[in-house]
Amino acid sequence: MRKEVLSLLSDENIKGVSQLCKVLTNPTRIKILSLIYKKDLTVNQISDRLKMSNSMVSNQINYLKNINYIECKKGTENFYRHDDEKLIVTINRLLEQSC
Repeated sequence: MRKEVLSLLSDENIKGVSQLCKVLTNPTRIKILSLIYKKDLTVNQISDRLKMSNSMVSNQINYLKNINYIECKKGTENFYRHDDEKLIVTINRLLEQSC
């Protein structure tokens, strides 16, 4: 088991884990990621559902987009989503442990 873990300790893997931890330290990001899992939503829709300002949501959307955690479909309005099941499983496990 220890050998398997050591084989995962490449600089790239560690950077990815560090980035994931940064994402998960922000409650708004966790809410957004949970909300847009396999759903196309606009900033306005996300803001309404989370009862947050558009600017607050937009800032977090931009952060997540810049690190390639979410996709943007451009049109008359921009729609955001992600399909990362592993990320949602991780979030759900953390939520279960904290309750």
